[in-house]
Amino acid sequence: MNRKEFEYSMKRGLGRCILELKQNDNIEKFRDIVLKGCLNNYSYDTQCEGTRSEYMYVLQSYYDDEEYFEDKIIKKFWGRISNEWLFDHLANLLYIFADEGSKKSYRAMIYKYNYMYVRLRKNTGKDTWKQFEWLCIWLVTLKGFDWFKKIVLDLADYYERQAKRQAEPVLYSFDWFWSACEEHCDEKEMVKFVANSSREGIRIFWDSLSDFVHEREVQTEKWQSDKKKKPEVPTTEQLIEECMMENDTVKYRRRILRFANCATDKQVMELAEIIIHLQDNKELQGKLLEVFRNRMFPLDAEYLMGYAEDEHMVLSKRSLEALSILKDVKVKKYANLLIQEKRNLSYALVMIFSNYTKEDDVIILKLLKQQKISYNNGLWHWVFQRTLDWLEKNQDAPDAAVYYLYENTLCSWCRESVVELMINRGLITEDIRRECKYDSNSDIRDIV
Repeated sequence: MNRKEFEYSMKRGLGRCILELKQNDNIEKFRDIVLKGCLNNYSYDTQCEGTRSEYMYVLQSYYDDEEYFEDKIIKKFWGRISNEWLFDHLANLLYIFADEGSKKSYRAMIYKYNYMYVRLRKNTGKDTWKQFEWLCIWLVTLKGFDWFKKIVLDLADYYERQAKRQAEPVLYSFDWFWSACEEHCDEKEMVKFVANSSREGIRIFWDSLSDFVHEREVQTEKWQSDKKKKPEVPTTEQLIEECMMENDTVKYRRRILRFANCATDKQVMELAEIIIHLQDNKELQGKLLEVFRNRMFPLDAEYLMGYAEDEHMVLSKRSLEALSILKDVKVKKYANLLIQEKRNLSYALVMIFSNYTKEDDVIILKLLKQQKISYNNGLWHWVFQRTLDWLEKNQDAPDAAVYYLYENTLCSWCRESVVELMINRGLITEDIRRECKYDSNSDIRDIV
């Protein structure tokens, strides 16, 4: 592998990078690239795939010069880190160093803990609570119950100090911390230490966990009961009113998704007819058209094609998304027009998936290879997910598309599904099987 190929594969978490360092006599040419991977979180979707910390630790370990990497990781960790996932990546790396016996990394974690705790006590670190919780989790993972007790006592001191100053404490919920600690400590011992304490600060900490810990069984029963209930579907009028009044994207999108999943065909038809008559409110049209990312637009596709050509960005984008799930001769012709005019090619590709015939294989592979893959642009990720759906539904779709997804996706969580598809299709070569054993995604390592 040359340097460019190595970095490309490392950002994707492919196991071939580890194999390269195992087999190559001249690994020095990759040293700075590996360091860059240690100092940055290259996971595309960390919440789904986790950090690449373990993967990067293995890569740096082939240099027999751990201090070179460890010292630079510590220096970065001690600095100001605004991205919580990068913080977790670095903390996880230092945890691995410490777990392997490094006192230096352990001291670095303690130093950072004390520094962050002092800032929080002085109310100068309100933005660091999530990072502080991550660090607490790694310290308990490393040292167990002793650190659990220390952290709870420190939090109790914080709450009591705020009470003396008659200041309102930041009641950040340490639910995730508690849950993680259960894996490394005796839960009964945890509860006994916290619930039986007479200290006011510990009581405040315990109360902040009540929904998660005290009422866990009650909450679980309620959640299971709620699952059995038929979800409340907003009426068409309610949905329109909320989209007109609500600027919180998360809130109105939640209602849109509920409507898309649960509304009757009559309600969906009613909404579509209202949308085409909202000619003076393109912003509202765009919001409401999001329903048709998950539900077939029931009127003539030409309405959507017209909106797709509009200069209003939201209206145009939502219309292209709605067109992408329609199986319609008109949509296929429109996709070919977009391809001919070389615009909106990502959406044109997905429209072809919905109207696929074997003759489309060549243009599909061509357009797939033209997707611009980057951390800043999520459109390619959506296209790759739709490509995977298309491949799973069409057994005669070209194997070359499967291999392309495996080689190029930045998301190791998506690659897991690709590997499963490769296994089902009998596409796992011995080389791929070997490198999957060193993949950054532990589930892929288990699968093979």
